[in-house]
This record gives sequence, structure tokens and C-alpha cells, in this order.
Amino acid sequence: MRATYLGHSTYLVETRQGVRILIDPVITDRFQAGFAEVFPAREIDFNRLFPVDLVILTHSHPGHLELESLSLIDRNTPIVHMTDPTVLTALENLGFNERSPIEWNDVMSIDDVEILFTPSAHGRREVGIVFKTSSGVIWHMVDSEPSSREIEAIKEWAGRIDFLIWNYPGNNHRFFTQMSTAFPHTKHAEFLLTLRQIQPTMLYVNLSGFRYHGKNSWVNNFMFPVDVELLNDQLPEVLPQAKYVALLPGDVIQFVDLDREIVQRGASSLVQSIQLEDEYGQIFDPTNGVPPLEDSNPENLPPRVLQECVDQFVTSKFLPWLHVKVQDKTHPIFEYGQLNLRFGLTVHYPDKSVEHRLIKINKNAVELTNSFELPPAQMRMRITASGLHRWAEGVIPYYAAYFETRSHSTLHRVLTSIRDKHCSVNDLSPSRYMTGDTVLDGRDPISIYMNESVDRTFNKWIRTQAKSLAEIVQ
Repeated sequence: MRATYLGHSTYLVETRQGVRILIDPVITDRFQAGFAEVFPAREIDFNRLFPVDLVILTHSHPGHLELESLSLIDRNTPIVHMTDPTVLTALENLGFNERSPIEWNDVMSIDDVEILFTPSAHGRREVGIVFKTSSGVIWHMVDSEPSSREIEAIKEWAGRIDFLIWNYPGNNHRFFTQMSTAFPHTKHAEFLLTLRQIQPTMLYVNLSGFRYHGKNSWVNNFMFPVDVELLNDQLPEVLPQAKYVALLPGDVIQFVDLDREIVQRGASSLVQSIQLEDEYGQIFDPTNGVPPLEDSNPENLPPRVLQECVDQFVTSKFLPWLHVKVQDKTHPIFEYGQLNLRFGLTVHYPDKSVEHRLIKINKNAVELTNSFELPPAQMRMRITASGLHRWAEGVIPYYAAYFETRSHSTLHRVLTSIRDKHCSVNDLSPSRYMTGDTVLDGRDPISIYMNESVDRTFNKWIRTQAKSLAEIVQ
């Protein structure tokens, strides 16, 4: 078995008999709707990469389900994918007909390789992948987070994990949703404890594999809080016997014999790294500032039309939804009502004007107030008018909308106990936890509305983009 690293989270696995399996293809230089680029940069020889015999899609997140990359693959190629409506929408509209859905703990055999699709905690529709042969075992965890019990079951099936590929959760996505710049202490501790339980012989920690570019490159200052060198210094304290490597595009993982190195540097003929001198593309520096919002108005809509679109969204879609959800005890908005949330919404227009709205979410009631001045609020969102309109209509995906917003929250809960005179304050913003029957994740109400159902906005964008790419190929 031979695995070639192509960049980001993409690998080409080849069996002894020559079957070629492509995992989560990101084979264009830029992805995430053009906002991100593979880092470190690489060049791919497509004549050597194709054809492939099988594609595995682990989940529907950007960087794993990339429509432009999929559009470059022959439509007769079999696709194995996690059961997910977004993935299915993408594949159907791109024209892939040979689709095989998988579930957690499914096993398939290809030549001399057994493949286990490993589960993820918290019910997320994503898998990791274990490749097992008589010569060695590779576990590509992708973005999955298996529980302790699941890890023990995987180890029992696979035996020793010779090579672990872990996409460390070092991307600070809470900066987009809550303007958080805090180090991910809890995630970091969970990561180290999980490593100690898995006990791999060799480990590659992929911190991101990408960066933002162009006018959005300022986000790099906030997105990557984990220092690679410091992390590598810490790992031997947790797993002193393991060997740590840093893969670059073009490196090959191959089990030959115990006396030879498993990782062969730059051994691939189909991909090679470039611009290796640019090693400082992800410096974490939240002191560098956030640029002000500017509405570029890509559809060149007149200000009056934009204002009507915003008003219609707020009054006809968003507020009616809030009125329903504030009474649903299983919904985060219900919990926001219990906390008497004051949500401030500021909309920025192309002519530099702004509109302020204050939405009070109380127990069983929602009240909207327009304001000429910035109102006091526990949770706040600034968003461009065209960004709000295009997001609500499914013209842009949620990860493009992030660049059109600035969000923050000071919402918290005070917990007291009369018996022991105890008092504590829970910060809701950086945590995700259960409160009664409600999952409270700290996002602003508009983001919750947009992302509550993939069919509301995201799958509309997926469907449009996939059909467009399919027409180009035809």
C-alpha cells in the first residue's frame, strides 16, 4: 500500500495491485468558493493523477466536498460517500451516477486492503478511514472525533496504528461566528488525551493545509492559533515513543520493510511542493486588527432594492421564525428567550450608510425595534446588506457569508445555589453544551436560522454550482 499526500486533506492511496483511491479531492489551487488556497502550494500533474478507480468523500464541509475539484473527475468513477443530503445533492447535480453511501463502522475490501470507516462523536455526519494491510495500518482521521469507546473498538479491529494522520482542530472557526481569538485549550487537551489513547507508532498532525488569500488574507491572523514548532515540542511529552513527521505535498507513505523509512520525501511523480520558503503564511496575530465591513454589492443592486430585500428577510422570514422557535423547548432560541437576549443587528450598505435593529428575545415573545444609534446588546452582528441578501437566497455558501459579517457575544448565565451560597458564571460563547433538551452553541440567531437546515440556503448554492460545473464539462 502506498499513500501520496496531495495537500490539505487529500491523499491518493494505491493498493499492491494498482487500484487508485482518491480521498476528499482538493486538486485545484484555490477552493472554499475561491476564498482559500492550498498551503504549502503544490503542482499536480493531472495526466499522472488520472484516472482514479474510486473516490471517497468523508463529509460535506469545505475542503472535503469541493465541487470544482470533483468536476475534473470522470463521471463514471465510483464514489463512496458518507450518507449526507448535501453530498448527495452535489453528486447528483454533477452527474456522478455510481454512488455508494456508507455508514459508521462499515468495512470494505479492495485487493489486499481492508478499509474501515470510523465514526465521529456528537452525531456529526463524517467518517475517518483506516487502511489495513498485512504490512501496516494507516488511520486518516480526517475531521472525525471518535469517542474513547470507539477508539478502543477501532484499535481492536486494526491492531497497532502504524501511521496516524490527524487533521488537528487548529482552525479557529469561532473567530468567524463569535470574533473569538482565544487559544482552544479544551480542544487541545482533548487532542493530547486522544493521542495518548491511540498510541500510534508514527504521527502526522495536519494543522490546516490551507490559508486565505488576497483581500481576505487578513483572516490568517486570527484563524491559526496553534504554533507548529511548539506543538511538536509538546508531543513527545505525551507520546515519548512515537515518531513525528511533517508531510509536504509530494511525500509518500509506503510500507516496504521495517528497516526502511515509511515516509519517502518528495517521492511522488504526480505532485510536488513549491514555494517552500513561504513558511510564514499562517502567523497568528490577533493584535493586527480587523478591517471595517464594506459592501462590494457584486450584483450592483440599487440601494433601495437592497433595503427592501433586507426588510423583507427580517420581517417575513426571520421574525416569524423567531416567534415559533422561542416557544420550542428543544431549540437554542428558546434558551435565548430564557436569558432575555438582546440581539443587535447592524446592516452596512454600499453607500456607507448603516441601519441598526434591536431584537429582544424574551420568554414567549419577540420584539423588533429600529434604532438610529447603535443599541446596547448582549449579542451583536454586523453584516453587509448584499451579504445578508445573497446568503438568505442561497447565492453564496455560509463560509463565504462569514467574510461579510462581524459577530460577537457577551451572553452568559449566572448560576446560584442558596444551599451552599455558590455562584458561578457560564460563558456561553466559546462552548457547546446541552442545557436540558437544548443544544446551546453560542451562535447568533441569524447564523442559527441560515444553518438550521441545509436545504434553507446551503444546498441551494450546492445545487446551482454543481449544475453550472456540469454544464461546463458537457
